[in-house]
Amino acid sequence: MPDVVWCGVDLGSSNVKILFLAEDGRVVWRDSQPTPRVSDGIGPCADAEVILDLVEAMMEQGHRGAGLRRPLAAIATGGTGEDGVPVDAQGQALDLAIPWFDRRAETLARDMTADPLWQDPRVPVALGYSRTAAKWAWSRAYRPASLAKAAGWVALTDYPAARWSGRSFMSESLAARTACYDIGARAWIPSLLEASSAPPLPPVLSGGEVVGTMRSARLSAAGVTDSRTIIASGGHDHPMAAFAIRRQSPDAIIDSMGTAELLYGEVTGDEPPSAHPDFAFSRPIRGPGIACLGVMELSAVLRPLMEAEDETGAGFRKVMAGAPVPGKPGEGPLLRDLLENSAAMTRDRLRTLHKMGVPSGAIFAAGGWAQSRSLLALRASVLGCSIHTVQEAELSAYGAAVLAGIAGGGTPPCDLIIETVEPYP
Repeated sequence: MPDVVWCGVDLGSSNVKILFLAEDGRVVWRDSQPTPRVSDGIGPCADAEVILDLVEAMMEQGHRGAGLRRPLAAIATGGTGEDGVPVDAQGQALDLAIPWFDRRAETLARDMTADPLWQDPRVPVALGYSRTAAKWAWSRAYRPASLAKAAGWVALTDYPAARWSGRSFMSESLAARTACYDIGARAWIPSLLEASSAPPLPPVLSGGEVVGTMRSARLSAAGVTDSRTIIASGGHDHPMAAFAIRRQSPDAIIDSMGTAELLYGEVTGDEPPSAHPDFAFSRPIRGPGIACLGVMELSAVLRPLMEAEDETGAGFRKVMAGAPVPGKPGEGPLLRDLLENSAAMTRDRLRTLHKMGVPSGAIFAAGGWAQSRSLLALRASVLGCSIHTVQEAELSAYGAAVLAGIAGGGTPPCDLIIETVEPYP
């Protein structure tokens, strides 16, 4: 068994994942469990302590299952971008985390955007119901007690690292998702914090900065970690997956095809491109430049196929299992039309990405929808170029493990297995 192993955690909307990466590049353990949800009487939420407990249990099981002889060397976490919790002076959660997909703040967010404050060109993401700023405003209006007692606020993705290290912080790519952070100046925008009734916020750290060392009595007692285990800052899950791929292919453009499809590229310099309704901006997980993120609700586009009980739905399931897409280009049937249309939308956003200054690079597809080679071949045909995939199902957790290794002073190798899907003739 390897002596040096790094751990990456991905706190996703649907699943919590962990991955153990040895210093020689081998993945020695991976696991995925459904993200625990509880109700606050309005909708599904997350209990940060319950999630922390699950992560620690998964790490204990992984340490035993992989037969590791030594404690983990370093840990980093990635995950959802907007979710978070108010915390007390000890860093303990005071309330449930409202997930980004919960729409309770929709009306409030719409009213807030009428204020010229939110037209500030420094805002890297458009204010909407999913943004942290809208959730802060909703909590202050409808559930003020926990915010009134809060000594601070921690993103759900950062919560395990903050609890383990005893130090509250916010990863920079998560700060960008609040709609109150100036990524050019790398500073909060005070007027927007006030307008959204934000609680006190912790220091912002770039991905891979050392937060501290492990203080978990449970994990230390189990031999999973010790007082030398490094805790590193992490960040948003989509950029984390992109970080993993771009270490191996630096100019790669990533098409992350999950519940939401996210097209990711980077431009040089510290000034974000001009605002665009289909794009948000952030900082890369690690290194210079500006990250450009174009989001489309792919599941909403494909929902008619997922929910269809007729031959169209059956055909879609066959395509996802690897069967050829029926019909001819531009001639239907409905299944082909919808898949071609979604690919055309991606092609349009890819052109916008290049106009922003993102250099042309290889297209990498990742996420659940990227498992079908038939679907990727059709999309490659519409895009007019090859599409590459990596043979790692948990890319965000993998990227977090690589980040942990770098924070721990290691040099994780770049050896993701890449496959190429060519367009149809």
